[in-house]
Amino acid sequence: MKLQRKTLLLLLAALGFAGMVYVVEIQGQQREEARVARSRTVFTFTEDRVQEIQISQPDVETLVFERQAEGETQWVMKQPIAAPASDASVMFLLDKLTNGRSDRTLTVSESELSEYGLDNPSAIVDITLTNGKTHQLVLGQLDFSESFIYAQVDPPVKTAIKDDKTTPKSANVTPTATEAQSLQVLLVPLDFQYAVDRPLSEWEQQEAERPIQVSPSPTPTLETSPSPTSEVSPEANPSPTPEVSPEASPSPTPEVSPEASP
Repeated sequence: MKLQRKTLLLLLAALGFAGMVYVVEIQGQQREEARVARSRTVFTFTEDRVQEIQISQPDVETLVFERQAEGETQWVMKQPIAAPASDASVMFLLDKLTNGRSDRTLTVSESELSEYGLDNPSAIVDITLTNGKTHQLVLGQLDFSESFIYAQVDPPVKTAIKDDKTTPKSANVTPTATEAQSLQVLLVPLDFQYAVDRPLSEWEQQEAERPIQVSPSPTPTLETSPSPTSEVSPEANPSPTPEVSPEASPSPTPEVSPEASP
């Protein structure tokens, strides 16, 4: 009886523990679903609509990539050098731009942008679509947890890197915002920073990405030299027909001697 009671208590404890785990998992799943529902995609365009990408960073030459309709690679680098681009690196950035989500949106004034590192951005991404429309992503500094980075999406005033040696096309936009204007600041995953913060060598096409040029092996020419015509040996002389020996003359019939007279 004591053994059965202990077994029953253990069974109840196991059921209680399983119930707690189930509740925690359900609550966690519900929180995650609620977080995703609250989050928003950074941009609404799709990858195939992007025609050109420009990346500007402090003390780094501006990078410009352009989609090409035909060729061995889908993307080519136009600046700072003209070369085939690494499709893998460009597609990783495109994936973040089109599928990345922001978990939180803050409303701030223009004078508060410096608190988020957006007055002197760490990177600016200018996107040109196939229809000619442009979009801009501005990355600032990390948040206190260093798990997210502050960003602006399509700010009312196009932002430019202040100390960039090259002048991005966004620098020519005339400011129209006022100090009192409310601006939106997004928290985006660190993947956005990883997607743009690469050395130049990683933006160039890698050896492994280059298509293998398989040159067709030359078809061997089969020179069919005519087989030597076998000399027809002169017809064998027909074996001489054996001469038919003359017919043997019949042996003479022996003459019958006349009967002896009686």
